[in-house]
Amino acid sequence: MLARGGSDTIRLGRMHEGEILAYPLAFRNASQRVTLVREVERTCGCTTLELSREPMAPESSRAATLYFDSRGEWGWQLKLLKLHLEGGTEPLKLWVEAEIE
Repeated sequence: MLARGGSDTIRLGRMHEGEILAYPLAFRNASQRVTLVREVERTCGCTTLELSREPMAPESSRAATLYFDSRGEWGWQLKLLKLHLEGGTEPLKLWVEAEIE
């Protein structure tokens, strides 16, 4: 559970315009409570987070995949995903950074 939020940056590096990248992620529930992702808010349709919405037991991990679609994007990109967790007061913020050529 996030009381004050948190953030991390995923740096995808250089991509060519038109590429679609699948980036594997892992989430860990470091709390002592069962939690789940209630909502994923995104600032751009070019980012999609594929993950299970099933509850996560304490100290368990779960795989996810971030998809970044660079079609129509140029130059340096910084996108934001907010994961709203059950029982959390602030979202987990995932910044996605890429350079599109």
